[in-house]
Amino acid sequence: MKIRGIEKVDIQPDLRVNLGISIKAETHTRETSLVTDPGTFTYIGQRRYTWQAETIEIGKYKEGSLTLDLVDNSNNQPAWIGVLEGILPENEKKT
Repeated sequence: MKIRGIEKVDIQPDLRVNLGISIKAETHTRETSLVTDPGTFTYIGQRRYTWQAETIEIGKYKEGSLTLDLVDNSNNQPAWIGVLEGILPENEKKT
């Protein structure tokens, strides 16, 4: 932090800032059906033929949340709490 010009001082601030960041990788899936996937149902006259719905992976994405707390230092109680949630863009520079 010293490289960026930020130094620690020994005074008591009125507010403290608490940041919480959470990022998790998710998988987007869907279930197959005869309506949406007619090409997978190819009955060729076999007696013991069965078709079952299955879950297939469509894609992967990252979901994240940021919590910002402003805490009143005199009574150690939150003065303001903000939460931001959403899907993160693939380009990390846009994040």
